[in-house]
Amino acid sequence: MLLVFSASPRWRARGLTARLAPYLRDVTDGDPGVAFSAITVPVLNTAAPAWGAAVNRLSDISSSWRRSRALVWALLGAGTGAALATIVALTHGPQPALLAVPLAGGAAAVVAEQSARRATERARSRRLHEELPVVLEFLALCLSAGEGLLDALRRVGSRGTGELAVGIREVVVEVGTGAVLTDALLAFARREDSPALSRAVDQLVAAIDRGTPLADVLHAHAADARSGEQRELIEQAGRKEIAMLVPLVFLILPVSVLFAIFPGVVMLDLG
Repeated sequence: MLLVFSASPRWRARGLTARLAPYLRDVTDGDPGVAFSAITVPVLNTAAPAWGAAVNRLSDISSSWRRSRALVWALLGAGTGAALATIVALTHGPQPALLAVPLAGGAAAVVAEQSARRATERARSRRLHEELPVVLEFLALCLSAGEGLLDALRRVGSRGTGELAVGIREVVVEVGTGAVLTDALLAFARREDSPALSRAVDQLVAAIDRGTPLADVLHAHAADARSGEQRELIEQAGRKEIAMLVPLVFLILPVSVLFAIFPGVVMLDLG
């Protein structure tokens, strides 16, 4: 009877560990986890230096990827230059100057790749800077309506389609797997490397720690972001105004001077 009773399904509620497991990063049972940690912790402590070096190498994966991409572009440019030099040598004969064509092609390819990458990064940073006031105002509106910060971030991430929305979705996923909300926000600000976003996140984290109303903080940062955007627009208009003077000074003004002087010069020659 005891064997039959032990084999029957249990209708009691699940334990605390089983209930919390879907919401935490790593939850293990008591006895097996203790035994496993007792076995593996000395091994991990022994391998800590090698593991730290591996983590440091993985942290630099973006720079390594950029170097690899630049190397691929350099090889493609050098190969294209070598092909062109070979064609020219076959058609017009070998020339010493053709030896520099592959090097020039590789250098030009690297410069083009870096210029394209910088342009892409500037465009992404500009889009993020433009989206920041709207996202902050939407978060402030959600908080004013009674939602929590995590629910507001989840709503923005699910409804938004821009660069900030993608980053906010990553923050929500990290929090859902057990990360602290403030740590996830700070890591997101470090990844984006935007001064305006870093200031907003720092003030938001400080407001969370101090218990300051978050809606007021977000409204203030949205106003600051919009004023900064207006100031940047005015500065950009000033730079464009200076650039517009270049054709006026070097093209239109000399032509006007020529039209004014030319009749007098012709009359002097005829006289």
